[in-house]
Amino acid sequence: MYLYDRFLQLNYLCDLDDTNKANIMPIKNNFLVIGGYVISLFFALAISSCKKDCLDPTNPECSNYDACLTATRTSADFGFFNKGYLSSNGESVEIFLPTRDTVFIPEGGSYFMYYRPNSSEMDYYEWQIGLDPRTFNDSIHRTIFQNVAGDIDVTLKVEQELPNTDCFPDDTGVDQVTRTIHFIPYTASTIEEELKYRPIYGEYLGANEDAPLDTFRIQIIRRDWAGVGPYVEGLFKEFIVWRLTGNSHYIYFIEERTEYNAEGSIELLPDNKTIVIDYLIKHHDGSVIPKKWVGEKI
Repeated sequence: MYLYDRFLQLNYLCDLDDTNKANIMPIKNNFLVIGGYVISLFFALAISSCKKDCLDPTNPECSNYDACLTATRTSADFGFFNKGYLSSNGESVEIFLPTRDTVFIPEGGSYFMYYRPNSSEMDYYEWQIGLDPRTFNDSIHRTIFQNVAGDIDVTLKVEQELPNTDCFPDDTGVDQVTRTIHFIPYTASTIEEELKYRPIYGEYLGANEDAPLDTFRIQIIRRDWAGVGPYVEGLFKEFIVWRLTGNSHYIYFIEERTEYNAEGSIELLPDNKTIVIDYLIKHHDGSVIPKKWVGEKI
């Protein structure tokens, strides 16, 4: 025989105001006691009403959440990189610089090439470089090329122990990609001759996207008449960008100044004429302003 009893109990519900914030509201609600168990009619309603009213399919708290949008497919896609270092807040920062698959290398010189997978979530990595019979199992691999010319194939094989077949029914948990590096040796006895193989350097005319009519020139200088460089002049009115690292098509910079800090990348597009500068202006009050400057070589 079950004993039925009703009593008043103070409970809480959530309510969403106009700013989409959850407010806790005390209410009085009837509870039903059945065989020693307390069952609240409003318990489920309290849980559901606390859920955010949002429409972001990548947010697990939203009603239209789609887990497959953030799921990871087994993929061996990778890119070629150089690596540089810059100082930020007194510490050395490692910068990976994207490079193209055609590399101009000084005659008799050496070249450091890094290979980095697009996904760091695979369970197994296996690199094979050129005709080297060895394989390497680090997720990011480095090769030092010396006195090299011609094409070298780089192959990455990856595996996932538990591929997500709910989102990717054809995912076998194994993938393999091969890319080819084209090495072209060159000789240069002057700065002018060297610049032929470093096309990012030069003068550009363009504007920030938030002020397209306000065009101005910037210069990316390898060495000036006094032998000083590299540096970027004209992007900021207050200072020249000296603290940078880069290669023939890509530059990264971090400037920490009394006026404000600035950090960003400069990329020369495949047409070898257009550059895109994605950068942040970081004011000392904590505010951050994203910027994009697009220009063409003149």
